[in-house]
Amino acid sequence: MNSSIKQIALYGAGREAKKAFDSLNNSEYFPVCFTDIDSDKQGKTLCGIPILSLNQALNRFPNCLFYITVANDDLKKDIVINSLLQNGIDLERIVNFEYEYKTSCRMIEAACFYVEGGLTLCCRPNKNNIHSTVNDFFISGNQSDSQTIGQYLLLRKERINVIKNGIPNPCDGCDMLSEGWFKRNQKITTLSIGSFNPCNLKCVYCGYNNVAFSEWQKTFPHRQSQNANLEEFVKQTSNFDDFEKKIAINYASGEITINPTKNDVYRSYHLIQKGQILTNAVIYDKEIEKLLKFPEISLNISIDSGTRDTYKRIKGRDYFDIVYDNIKKYNETGNVSIKYIFHELNTNEEDVLAFANICDEIKPSKVIISRDLNSKSIMSDMELGLISTLVSHLRLNNIKVFISYDYFPKSQVDTLMDTTKNIPAKIKIADMVES
Repeated sequence: MNSSIKQIALYGAGREAKKAFDSLNNSEYFPVCFTDIDSDKQGKTLCGIPILSLNQALNRFPNCLFYITVANDDLKKDIVINSLLQNGIDLERIVNFEYEYKTSCRMIEAACFYVEGGLTLCCRPNKNNIHSTVNDFFISGNQSDSQTIGQYLLLRKERINVIKNGIPNPCDGCDMLSEGWFKRNQKITTLSIGSFNPCNLKCVYCGYNNVAFSEWQKTFPHRQSQNANLEEFVKQTSNFDDFEKKIAINYASGEITINPTKNDVYRSYHLIQKGQILTNAVIYDKEIEKLLKFPEISLNISIDSGTRDTYKRIKGRDYFDIVYDNIKKYNETGNVSIKYIFHELNTNEEDVLAFANICDEIKPSKVIISRDLNSKSIMSDMELGLISTLVSHLRLNNIKVFISYDYFPKSQVDTLMDTTKNIPAKIKIADMVES
């Protein structure tokens, strides 16, 4: 091998791995292996090179450099960086290291929220800081779009700085603040579309049904809807270096199919052709069907149950059969993710197993496992066991699983990761339940 060519191990064998591998072609680096913490991937090959554990990689290539290829999952990046440091790898050996260790908010760093024609740092009130108000987070849209964006970016920069330096601020005490590795000069990758329009469900965990949220919502400076043009606003973001040139759009509040301005939202998706649409799937929308034909647009549908009775108790409406049929129709067109938010009403064997069987039949692109953000309780052994059971069943049937660790108790995240990571790949769901 040419002495000027440097051996490099790519840490992370997920969806960004091949892109990273290809980017190293004709460079000074020679990829020798992938490393991954997932034991199910270890021993396999990707792009013609082996996937090893970190220890195996260090034994076989003791002087190699490292390239972090983990996708936009901040918790996994923390794990990867910490594991390298714990194994004596100097930061200088990580060729694409661009992080700093600090306290910050993942949402403020990488996303912003478009509400009432303006921009806000956050999508919910900070219930742990009674002194914070909407004006501490929101830049009104009653001005030109470029002025709104410019003022928002100044507010974002100031807020990130005071959080980092421990200066008292309206975000103090918020559950979304965390300590870890954050990308330096992080660009905004996602524009989340907020809405105060009504929903056709009454989910028990939804902030819109919360008195504190309702009061917070009323204080927003409203902008005349005819003056707000989301499509033009999205175009304006490309003029600012703080935004990714092709941001993703995420419609995540209110039900889009009954939103009076939904066509404006759909036009923005057609413009960007990238993002996620959250819907409850009570109404089947042909325009959403068209959007799903773009490979980088996906649908996220939270059903949180496996039985009709539990669905009605959680969602407040009896639409289980309709939603089930609509999910199947959407799934025939494009990428559909199904979500299960663990709540005291659905943390039981009957619903989890029934939900797993629904996933077997539908075969969604991905299943997202999350938890009620309002819950302050520690996970019981039963809840941990049910999550493990569900993950095992889905993996056994080759269904991708994503666990939203940020929504689980921070003190139990390591336990949850260990529990789900070490599930035997071929164990039957019935065996886990019986044991």
